[in-house]
Amino acid sequence: MRRTLVLAIGLLVGSAPLSAQLEIGVDTGLEIGLVDGTDNDTSFRLPSTWARIGYITGASLIIEPRLGFEFYSTGDLTETALLLVPGVNYLLGERFYIRGEVGLARFSQSDTGLDASWTQYGFGGGAGARMALGDSAMLRLEGAADYWLENADDGAPQRTAVRFVAGVSAIIS
Repeated sequence: MRRTLVLAIGLLVGSAPLSAQLEIGVDTGLEIGLVDGTDNDTSFRLPSTWARIGYITGASLIIEPRLGFEFYSTGDLTETALLLVPGVNYLLGERFYIRGEVGLARFSQSDTGLDASWTQYGFGGGAGARMALGDSAMLRLEGAADYWLENADDGAPQRTAVRFVAGVSAIIS
């Protein structure tokens, strides 16, 4: 896990000098989770649980890690999730892009003194559109899917997450 975090931080810091522009944004939308062997879940998040930092490294490439944090509590049950999903957006013209990503998710759960935690790794892809909102802002629409691998050691089942999101970004030169 430490190596993965060091790699992600390296991507964040190492690509900054290459970038003429920085895109910082948040997304919100619908996510459908298809969990192997259990019930599926659907969620709509407003405000967002995702933030993104994109380094525009050329005419057609954006290195863009997504960061997510979720906290849920009801009664004696408490759940937290921390997600780090570095990705690359390849621009197809001025508006459209395709995205490839890999991810690390860390979950923990506590319920009446019974504690559990697990880590999952995943990968995914998507496609979207970027639309300018003036000189320094963007509206983004994206459809994507991530596949989270089973972690048998921690008892975490494989999971497929399909998302449809809208986001806003600030462009910093």
